[in-house]
Amino acid sequence: MRPLFAGVVTAFLCGLPALVLAARLTVPGPPPAATPPTAAEAAAVALAGLLFLARLLAVHGFRTAALTGVAAACAGQAAALATAAAARLPGAAPLGVPVARLTAAHGTAAVPAAACGAAALALLGYAFGVLCRASAHGGPGARNARTPRTTDAAPTARTAPNRAP
Repeated sequence: MRPLFAGVVTAFLCGLPALVLAARLTVPGPPPAATPPTAAEAAAVALAGLLFLARLLAVHGFRTAALTGVAAACAGQAAALATAAAARLPGAAPLGVPVARLTAAHGTAAVPAAACGAAALALLGYAFGVLCRASAHGGPGARNARTPRTTDAAPTARTAPNRAP
């Protein structure tokens, strides 16, 4: 399973830059193919990779890990915004230095690219460990075998068990 999983993830991640290039070519203006990729395009690729891995994990029953990965990306972006805002307080200017340097060097889209990229790498490592096991592919619903609730049926009344002799 490991080579197959690595191949699927590699094929998806190699297809993303081609989609970004196709989207870039549809925008009117100067020839965009000659310019290097922007931080916004890198953020889009990182987000797509994160959501792809989260979806793979969720489909195979690892919903908590998928949720944790996406929540970690959101927390990373929120922390960057919080430190940038806290840097405006008196005496707290050093808090915003890392975010200010990152955005000055690569633009504002570097923060989501870094947060989503780091979360995607963490999910990739976790997914490579758990999805390459044979137990991860037991069929749909094998991990969470629950009976679906029916909402249209009337509730059934519980009766006492028959204890007559």
